Amino acid sequence: MRKSEQSTGFRLLKAGVAVAATAAAVVAGAATPAFAASVPMTLSATTGPAQGGNTLIGKTATAVFTATAPPAVEFTVGTSCPATYSNVVTVTATAGVVKAVTVKKLSSTQISILVPAGVDLPANTSTLKYNVCAYSGTSVASAAGVTPVVVGSPLIANATYTIATKPILANSPISPATGPALGGTPVTITGNGTYKFPTTGVTATLGGEPLTGISVASDQLSFTGITPAHAAATGQTLSVTTSGGTVTKASAFAFTNGINVTPNTSAGGGNVDILVEGAGIGDAFTAYSAGLSTTDTAHIYLVQGSYDPEDDGNGDKTVAPIADASAITYIGPNQVLATFNLANSLDGSGVANNPVDPVEDGAYTVTWVSNGDVDVQSGGTNEDPDKPYVKSIVTSGSTFTVADY
Repeated sequence: MRKSEQSTGFRLLKAGVAVAATAAAVVAGAATPAFAASVPMTLSATTGPAQGGNTLIGKTATAVFTATAPPAVEFTVGTSCPATYSNVVTVTATAGVVKAVTVKKLSSTQISILVPAGVDLPANTSTLKYNVCAYSGTSVASAAGVTPVVVGSPLIANATYTIATKPILANSPISPATGPALGGTPVTITGNGTYKFPTTGVTATLGGEPLTGISVASDQLSFTGITPAHAAATGQTLSVTTSGGTVTKASAFAFTNGINVTPNTSAGGGNVDILVEGAGIGDAFTAYSAGLSTTDTAHIYLVQGSYDPEDDGNGDKTVAPIADASAITYIGPNQVLATFNLANSLDGSGVANNPVDPVEDGAYTVTWVSNGDVDVQSGGTNEDPDKPYVKSIVTSGSTFTVADY
């Protein structure tokens, strides 16, 4: 045989071997279904409420959601996701498997999942971890007789998701249940005696405003916080949120019209400037310059006891002010500077004494009112419906002492 013929035969032999190898690979491939290996999926939230209802966004680093239709998703209880889709027909737990009915494909790397109601907790369990298992949606089955047999859609992405119970509050969950509108009151929120608040992630609001400085007790049966500033109002809703969801209690707290004053002492006998702080007090005095000479405008008084403008039958107030601020300086929405002349006190009708009679030594209450007329009271017959009567309450922060130090 010539050398050229030998070379040609060798090339044909190599080609035949290659073709046979390729055919063998095809046959072998038929025995094992080809699909992408499962990849980790990052969820928009790793915790959520029991019984679902919330939507999760799942994102992968590589493109695995390549089919036109969205993937099939199941929530399973166990150490890991099953290799293939079980396709449960109900949305409630079946052997630890819950089917997600609403799944949307956002891109080849992102999907949205509405957590089904069946993702729930067994009795007396506060948290439970689920596997979030995304499957290709394409049915793949291995050749008969091949072990292991792969049936159903293959797993393409997986994540873990922990659910928790909603907070369970006591019938009267907050103590104290009232505090000054200026805020700053320490309060304790209590559960039902068995529910344990998580050590992190607890938030709460009163009347829509957030509590600050939240700290969960060591036994986790309660937590403390500081009330926010809020316009004076009763019947305010308490809202508590944890990873398990949000619970509310209506009419849980009242913001009273309290104020704080600085300084709270004076030697008397002359003018004294007092910084008065209270929710919305500044707004009442923005147009105060023209109000000093009239009684039916906002005033800041020194009162011995609790101010009562009810007519005592003689045209005077039942508990009249001892002094009226002679000047008001607006500082901000919640702050004004009030100047009192302690060298001359007022009589029962609110007029400066003549001859001059200084404010006597004693303990007084700084009180601000929206209307200084006689007999004006909250809801009274002579209350202006466009400008309801407001009076600050007596608190320890509003006491003021005149004494010769």
